[in-house]
Amino acid sequence: MKPLRDEIIVKRDANEEKTKSGIILQGNDDNIKTTGTVIEIGPEVKELKKKDRILFHSQQYIVQMVEGKEMIFMPEGSVLAILEK
Repeated sequence: MKPLRDEIIVKRDANEEKTKSGIILQGNDDNIKTTGTVIEIGPEVKELKKKDRILFHSQQYIVQMVEGKEMIFMPEGSVLAILEK
């Protein structure tokens, strides 16, 4: 799958199900990860490349199931930062 224009496809980081001390977290909007890895980029994307880990805006993306996997589609402008390794 190849995104159009300045769109990117991201695989969201897994949600932590429990804290380091062992407390199990309830599934709610506060626990939804807004970090992930870029897996595809559109032809007009200028600052990102595949495999970049990013922090993205919590309300500017579309979630779509593709072949049984959750994929996140967003414009490059929704990315807030590239996370250092």
